[in-house]
Amino acid sequence: MKLSGDAMKEHVTVIQWHNGKGEMEINDNGFMSNHAIDSYDTDVRPYVDIWQSVSDRMVAARQNSEPDGKTGWQKWS
Repeated sequence: MKLSGDAMKEHVTVIQWHNGKGEMEINDNGFMSNHAIDSYDTDVRPYVDIWQSVSDRMVAARQNSEPDGKTGWQKWS
């Protein structure tokens, strides 16, 4: 997924964040490099928000595909 903005990196492969500090691993045409994360809010949160959004959609899709316990019919949103 391509993101835009100064804080976004096009080729982020890994984000490591623990106890208020972290690094991003960037793949730049096959050359891997690590970069210190300056700010959770600008460098990490956008990726977490995207992950949460995709996760929420997957959960909703799974819930809608399970049969209703009372009728056995599929649930429709």
